[in-house]
Parts: sequence; C-alpha cells; structure tokens
Amino acid sequence: MRGVAVVAAIVMIMAGVAVLTATITAASSAAPPPVVYGFDGSTGWQHGAVKPADIDFGAGGSLFVRGLRWSGWSQQRATGRGVRWADSCTPDCASGRYLRSGAILTLSGIRVHDGLRYFSRLAMQWKAGGKTYRYVFHWSPGALRGSPPFWT
Repeated sequence: MRGVAVVAAIVMIMAGVAVLTATITAASSAAPPPVVYGFDGSTGWQHGAVKPADIDFGAGGSLFVRGLRWSGWSQQRATGRGVRWADSCTPDCASGRYLRSGAILTLSGIRVHDGLRYFSRLAMQWKAGGKTYRYVFHWSPGALRGSPPFWT
C-alpha cells in the first residue's frame, strides 16, 4: 500500500511540473513579437512593424530594399531576403542609376522602448561585381538631445 502512495505522489508531482511547463511556454509564446522601426523612411518611435515588406531608409531614396520575404521572426532574431536598390550617385545622385542585387537581412539586438521590444541591429549582406558585401546598421538615438532615433 505504501508503494502505491509513493507512485501516486510521484505522478502528482510530474503532473504539476507538466502543467507549470505548459503555463510558462504559453506565457512566453503569447508575448508580442519584437517590431522594427524606421523601415518606412520615418525616424522616431512611430510605425513599428512586424515583417515589413520593404525598407526605405529615407536617405533621399538612394538606398532601399523591396520584396522582403521573412523566413523567420522570433523573440530574438529575424531573417529575410529582398532586393537591394542602391543609387550609384554617378556622376551625382540625381543623375545616377540604381544598381539591384539580392540581399540577406538579419535583425537582432533586442531593446525595449515604452514597454515594446524592438530590433536595434540590422545586418545586410549582398553581392555586387562578384564580391560579397556586409554592412551593419544600428537603430541609434538622435545625436542631439530630443532628436529622433534613426538607422546609422
């Protein structure tokens, strides 16, 4: 009889652990996904987006990424692919032509603003002329007090 009581106690403990694990997993998966700011060409904390389709850095239209397809968007990292358009600015940016290349994007560097998690780091990799390039942007607070954040 004592053996039955021990087995029953072990089953109860294991059931409690299973319920606790399920509760913790549900709570963590219920957290909203991190957003990314500034992909719509704006600066500041407005227009946070999850899985945006395009990036427009707002730099006079000289660099943007279109047709983004996100293969992953987790609580820590996002990865996607798109077409990078960069103005050659030759002889000047108004007269330059756009060079297109496939790009791989990785978002990381989770930070929190007003209780909302966001990505603060963007790594972009692309090929041009047979060479692979990689550039890392950071969502950075404005240089002057009170100025809005932007990608640098």
